[in-house]
Amino acid sequence: MIIEVLMIVIPSLLAAVGMPLAGALTRYRAHYNPIRIQLNEQSRSSNESPVTGYFSTLKRIYQGWLGLYKGTWPSFLSFVFTLLVLQGFDGGVGGKVPWKSDQRGVVQNLMIVIFTLAIKIPLDVLKNRAIVTPYKLSFFNPKAGFHLLLSPTERAKPWKLYSLPGLLPTYLAQFLVPMAMMMARMFLLAVKNKNDLNSPLFMAAAIGFLFFALGCSVVQAPLEVVYVRLSIQRHRSENESFEAEEAQKYGVELYSKENEVITLKDEEAPYDGLWDCTSTIFEEEGWRTLFRAWWITAIGVYVF
Repeated sequence: MIIEVLMIVIPSLLAAVGMPLAGALTRYRAHYNPIRIQLNEQSRSSNESPVTGYFSTLKRIYQGWLGLYKGTWPSFLSFVFTLLVLQGFDGGVGGKVPWKSDQRGVVQNLMIVIFTLAIKIPLDVLKNRAIVTPYKLSFFNPKAGFHLLLSPTERAKPWKLYSLPGLLPTYLAQFLVPMAMMMARMFLLAVKNKNDLNSPLFMAAAIGFLFFALGCSVVQAPLEVVYVRLSIQRHRSENESFEAEEAQKYGVELYSKENEVITLKDEEAPYDGLWDCTSTIFEEEGWRTLFRAWWITAIGVYVF
């Protein structure tokens, strides 16, 4: 009974408190800020957006409460679905924290990845695009929202979302870190059960775990930035309409015609995949861009 109540209360609280914070994080990671001249371009890309960090992005959200909660419904559905899958694999056993991966075996966690894969990627795509779009999407006009967030190709063939360049490999790669952390926690727990907390062996294992978690954060942070960048790219064939054309067609207005929160990369020069996205970000924007909000990633790695 308690688990069922939590499955309703927790997503609601996260939507109310966490969405503005998560939305700012997504925008910060999606923000395109080239700082180097590309030799194969005629001119230098410029960006006057004063986005310098996570909190500066949060301060720049001038879009009212509706803008703060962009992407709420995809996030809510994704969270509820994930909890349902986790609860199903836990078999209703009490005393388990649904999102703690180290309370399940390796096989169970792999099965959870497969089950959530089918729904989470499309919802992540919708959520991230809804967050970064400069247009006012209405909860009561989902048709206009789908036309703005999805290209004609994606609307006609929804399965194309799974073949967005590099998105699926990046999604799967992000699970390697939690799996590695789960095995590291299991090893640390085994050492703890056989040794005193003050023993040299446990102290060495604990210190090793901290450094291992730090290394996992170094791997995970760029993956999260790349995942956001790849998810907001659209499958588009020649002569297909762009977001601005769809907005004009459905009468959808901009939040601000003068002051956008972030700048997005030109859709006519998309990333080709995981490695291309990583290397392009490094070359055009510098290595620091790959580690945007790394401290949030580190907290997630240590906690989950």
